Amino acid sequence: MNVSYLFLAPGFEEMEAIAVVDILRRGGLDVRTVSVGGGNEVTGAHQITIRADLSLEQIRPEEAECLIFPGGMPGAQHLSECEKLVTILQHHYDQERTVAAICAAPALVLSHLKTNRKLRVTCYPGFEKYLPDFEVVTDGVVVDGKMITGKGPGFAIPFGLAVLGQLSSAQARVRLAEINLKQAQVDYGREEQLFKKQLVSADEFDKVKQAMKQAREEVTAAEDALQVVRDGVSKSNASASSTLIRSTISGIILDIPVKVGNSVILANTFNDGTTIASVANMNDLIFRGNIDETEVGSLVTGMPMKITIGALQNLNFEANLEYISPKAVENNGANQFEVKAAIRSTKGGKIRSGYSANAEIVLAKATHVLTVPESAIEFSGDSTFVYIIKGSDKKKTYERKQVTTGLSDGVNIEIKKGLGLKDKVRGPQVIAENKDDDE
Repeated sequence: MNVSYLFLAPGFEEMEAIAVVDILRRGGLDVRTVSVGGGNEVTGAHQITIRADLSLEQIRPEEAECLIFPGGMPGAQHLSECEKLVTILQHHYDQERTVAAICAAPALVLSHLKTNRKLRVTCYPGFEKYLPDFEVVTDGVVVDGKMITGKGPGFAIPFGLAVLGQLSSAQARVRLAEINLKQAQVDYGREEQLFKKQLVSADEFDKVKQAMKQAREEVTAAEDALQVVRDGVSKSNASASSTLIRSTISGIILDIPVKVGNSVILANTFNDGTTIASVANMNDLIFRGNIDETEVGSLVTGMPMKITIGALQNLNFEANLEYISPKAVENNGANQFEVKAAIRSTKGGKIRSGYSANAEIVLAKATHVLTVPESAIEFSGDSTFVYIIKGSDKKKTYERKQVTTGLSDGVNIEIKKGLGLKDKVRGPQVIAENKDDDE
């Protein structure tokens, strides 16, 4: 695997394609342009025609170390609609090889990928909605393991350099090691002839022989390092490696995304490594919820909260508000803000990850106050009124009286002024002895 493919479809962004190919070839990488749809001549979004090196049918995906997708419209759309290309992309990604996309391509092409984790990417502004399963950021170029993404044409050169950087240093080490080995072999051959003629000592010949062995070992090590960058693991240690995996925390295993026979890699400069298992400390849980924009202004971090879980109706948990999102998200036509709270105690081990829960936050509190059912209140502009019952039976009358209200819990509302403890207020309930009345 030492070839990279850059895919061209009608309407591609010329700058993103040409700049990347130029950088990679200047860096000594073997990159081939591939036409997708139609003949080998592909016309870009700005009417520049390029003759591709290969057609999609001519490539050998199993030999590719990097697949590159330029943006542009409708070029990126055409790439996303090619089922064969999407299949090649998924297989390439599953083999943990490098994938690079820029501009609209991360949104339209990479969105087809089925991944085992939430990848961090960037894309052209306005295309974020196509990446609901990715972590979209606004950086110009983002490298997340084997995934490289660029924001748009203005970042074509940094994007190309990021792709080059994935392999160039390892390749340079291989080339240097091969040069040193060839020189060591020449020195060895010359010294061997002199030794046979007894013109050099055994010690001198042994030194040359040792130098050649070291040069050969360096080539092997350099090739292994390059293969680790390309494939995540080298042939020399893929079958023999046996590693004891230890979690950094004590907890419960929530998920094991790998299966028997899967290759796993250690995190390094170029790779985040393979996730072996997800472990959670169930005594250190976070509540995540949303609050309406009309109420978020009343919240401050540190507020106490009461958490109730639908599956555990008899249990309440105390929590403290730790985070209030600075940005709203639209949910069913309403703007809402994400909040997070740390649950203080989960003794008993009954909580499971992913439970749905509700949180109560006391914004204001009033005790030992006069209340009436909120349904008994009549609202008129900025004023509030109740109807006080006067008399009884046939002589019963109702006096409309203005009152001043306070806090409400959604059922009852506080009366600050206008009513006494002995006043009877007309409400929504029908009193048994007055069933002949209309009230």
